[in-house]
Amino acid sequence: MYRKTPGKWIKHIDFFIFDLLMMTAAYILGCLLRYQFNVPKPLIGPFTYRGIAMLGTYFVAALFTQTYSNIMQRNKWVELSRVVTQMAAALVVLLLFFYLIKDNDFSRIICVLTTAFGIVLVWCERVLWKRILRNTMAKKNNLPQMLIIADSDDIEYCVHSVKTKQYDYFRVCGAVIYDRPARGEVIPEYTLDNGKIVEKTPVVCGREDLREYLLGDVVDEVYLKLDDPQDRKDVIEYCLELGIIVHVSISADDMKYPNASIEQLGNNAVITTSINTTAAWKLMIKRAADIAGGIIGCFIMLIMYLFIAPKIRKADPGPVFFVQERIGKNGRKFKFYKFRSMYIDAEDRKKELMDQNEMKGKIFKMKDDPRVLPGIGHKIREASIDEWPQFINVLKGDMSLVGTSPPTVEEYEEYEPHHKARLSFRPGITGLWQVSGRSAITDFEEIVRLDDQYIRTWSLKLDAVILLKTLKVVFRKEGAQ
Repeated sequence: MYRKTPGKWIKHIDFFIFDLLMMTAAYILGCLLRYQFNVPKPLIGPFTYRGIAMLGTYFVAALFTQTYSNIMQRNKWVELSRVVTQMAAALVVLLLFFYLIKDNDFSRIICVLTTAFGIVLVWCERVLWKRILRNTMAKKNNLPQMLIIADSDDIEYCVHSVKTKQYDYFRVCGAVIYDRPARGEVIPEYTLDNGKIVEKTPVVCGREDLREYLLGDVVDEVYLKLDDPQDRKDVIEYCLELGIIVHVSISADDMKYPNASIEQLGNNAVITTSINTTAAWKLMIKRAADIAGGIIGCFIMLIMYLFIAPKIRKADPGPVFFVQERIGKNGRKFKFYKFRSMYIDAEDRKKELMDQNEMKGKIFKMKDDPRVLPGIGHKIREASIDEWPQFINVLKGDMSLVGTSPPTVEEYEEYEPHHKARLSFRPGITGLWQVSGRSAITDFEEIVRLDDQYIRTWSLKLDAVILLKTLKVVFRKEGAQ
């Protein structure tokens, strides 16, 4: 799933919200200072609507000065000049507004004080927030991993041009020199015009082991610049089979690929293709719903814990939670949580039961599983109560409310290329295959087909439908094992 590049306002909505908060604080400080921290009560009402007018003028000034354009690439002194310019424009618009509505009672001193405090507060807020964002992005494991593939004549240019921006929505994880076996080499450091040093980029594989690398390592996106049409076609089709997003150099006329669009990547114009695309604001809504649902789910889970934990420990002394390493988006590993419904040695005993596996393919399910705790284990599985700790994973961002099912490490290691496409979307507590038969589905390839259908047709409406169907399935205990 490819997130289309958001517009400037959506992309920097965090800065806009923080700026409004700082301007509100600046206005309150200006009013308090003007009246020596004792504002007369009759003036509170007029000050409220004038404060709203002040925030409106700030928005207008932001539009005209384009203050959020390339905001992450500016240093603190350039940022200060942009803030001063914006505040000066906002002050002019504000004074003009009050002149036109003939509001002669508004204090000019408050206007000046608000502008002065606004410059200081907004500037400090932007500098601090940019520092936090850069540090967070540098450490963030879930940042999309970009692999650059090019021939030897183009590889250094491609790496350097993609990495020129100080801030972006991906991290270059490596390079592939396609026309020669070059694993182990390093693309050298590169000095930009502004003096910034781009770090060295390792060559992670060559042409011969590219497929193995894409299948086994975390790669979210590929930037591709190959002159040979057949080579380009082979790489694109294999990446799409794996669910990897591909950005093709604009010199290639490959607009025939699915969901192809022309956009900017670093300093390069590229054709981007993916098995599905969506607007950034839709994914923001999905994540907001995940956070809200995660908070509610964790609260309910804590209440359940008080009643379930003693019964689990009584049936089999040990931890209440079952913690397992699972595979998330594009091969990322994460800790997966459930209420424990089986004996502690269930994973070890699984090998002995493999010949009784009722699933066709790379997943294990068994009716009347002897590893399930007597009494409490069957009850919490039938009511799907064991799934509630997964809301912890949702809050952490490892999972979503709706998505595909996260495989175990052992299952993932046996995946064929077309299976990996189901990992191109963040895994979910529930999904299309869970509401299309749940445990009644015994063919892993059918699960893969349903997950692929979910990713290719994803929408907010589809998520809502799946959530409603999930409630129906859980309350009726349909297909539970």
